[in-house]
Amino acid sequence: MKTKITVSTIAVLCVMSSMPAFSQSQINPSDAAEKAAEKTKTPAPKGYAAGDFILKPSLTVNEEYNDNIYTEDNNEVGDFVTHIIPKLTAELKGYAHQLKIAAGLEQVIYADETQNHYLNYDATISDRYNFDKTSYWAGSVGYRKRHSLPGDDDANPGADAGEPLPYNMYDASTRLSKDFGNVELTPRASFRRYEFDSVRRVNGTNIDQGGRDRDHYNVGGRANVPFNKDSTVFVDLDWAPINYLQETAAERDSNGGNYLAGLRWSPDKTISVEAGLGLLTRNYDTAAYNDIDTLGATVSIAYAPMPGSKLAFDYDRSIIEVTDAGVGGAVRDNVKASFSKDLTDLWTGRLNARYARTDYDGGLGATGGTRDRKDEYFSLGAGASYALTETVAFTADYTYGNNDSNRNTADYDQNVFLLGVKAGF
Repeated sequence: MKTKITVSTIAVLCVMSSMPAFSQSQINPSDAAEKAAEKTKTPAPKGYAAGDFILKPSLTVNEEYNDNIYTEDNNEVGDFVTHIIPKLTAELKGYAHQLKIAAGLEQVIYADETQNHYLNYDATISDRYNFDKTSYWAGSVGYRKRHSLPGDDDANPGADAGEPLPYNMYDASTRLSKDFGNVELTPRASFRRYEFDSVRRVNGTNIDQGGRDRDHYNVGGRANVPFNKDSTVFVDLDWAPINYLQETAAERDSNGGNYLAGLRWSPDKTISVEAGLGLLTRNYDTAAYNDIDTLGATVSIAYAPMPGSKLAFDYDRSIIEVTDAGVGGAVRDNVKASFSKDLTDLWTGRLNARYARTDYDGGLGATGGTRDRKDEYFSLGAGASYALTETVAFTADYTYGNNDSNRNTADYDQNVFLLGVKAGF
């Protein structure tokens, strides 16, 4: 495997509490910077009053340098990338309803690879209604426009997409929760539709993405049963069919679910541990794709060893949908760890690491596609933030990522540097 060094993110200007930046590679330092900048050391103003609403405008500007924007195993292309992210949130206060309306944009500008410019945007409406102290209803609807970068085929560059690949996501969710004392029940349901727009290749031919359009449904719920004053036993179940909108020769529709049971332990406010074990399934309507039945697991640990510091660890195993030719799904083990520490009243430092193992073997089609592919990805990152005022913070982050695959063309290294300024509510 060849080693490549990616240098990323040299950032600039200003923000105000932000929506995440969406880079197209495994590394997304803007996410870490966004979260870090939201934390200031003095209480921030709550926003601007407008009748019964509190308005919270924000603006974020991040500059990054990424030395391998296409995540290639050779002939890496580096570029400076600017993310400009305005956002406005309106929150209804003083009522049993907790209504929240949010809308935002993300303009992404490439210094050299100018064909990769794109504009993301989204809007969501969410509400929570408290019936009493033991029961509530919550729901949301939303729309998001996103883009993924095209490939960089050295052997046949004319077949590459001439611009980022756009897609739309439509979301709706609802849940109802009631604490009966000896058990808390929370039934839920959600829906997401993916619609992919077609684009032109460099050689002028059309890339029809309609075969990736699909609907994801989730119907399930969670039951929490107190075990003692520190522990709660839970059962979490989801039935999750996937229906593709375009019929193809090998029908991709499938049914499956996540079925977990476990324990949550929290003896005090400094530590919380949740662990679950169960079954993951994905059964395809056609024999062209292999069914997947595998162990499901989740572990989440949050620990604050001292004031101003936080240690977090998360592991989960899931079945992800894959729309490559001949592949139905893949099993992914995902591990994340992070540590943050207030160094002074104004400075915060942080470290983070991630490991992901993706096994495509369970989702291989009978012909074509990615055969017995296995990827192992890891990343290491470090960063710091400085709270200039109550509403303005500077951030700096570096992340190194490496993907090791038994498919040689999927190997890559990547370095990303980011500097940013954020201001807002």
